[in-house]
Amino acid sequence: EEDPRTIDPRIPEHVAVASDHVSFDGVEPRLLKCLDRAAAIHRALFEAPLIVTSANDGAHVAGSAHYKGNALDLRTRDKTAEQQLVWLVALSYVAAQFHCAVFDERQRPAAGHFHLQYFGA
Repeated sequence: EEDPRTIDPRIPEHVAVASDHVSFDGVEPRLLKCLDRAAAIHRALFEAPLIVTSANDGAHVAGSAHYKGNALDLRTRDKTAEQQLVWLVALSYVAAQFHCAVFDERQRPAAGHFHLQYFGA
């Protein structure tokens, strides 16, 4: 498996991307710091990389924070229901330390992810 950091050095350790279409161009550096911390905790909890399914790419609603580099989508379907709850709590705790918030978008059609968004200091 190719290390995604060889493609884009901004991708933190312990992070994998869902496809080569995931773009970190213009992603807020403080959001990347949050992702880095979250990915380390994810690795400790689940012994697996944290998978980013979308960053500054893909189709999102008009005015989406993704287009401003302030949001990332994180895969959840690779976890059991119990693991998803544990991850939601841990991610929410980490996010608050970095002026970020987590939105649970698992119930939206074709979503199946947690949305991590930077709101600024």
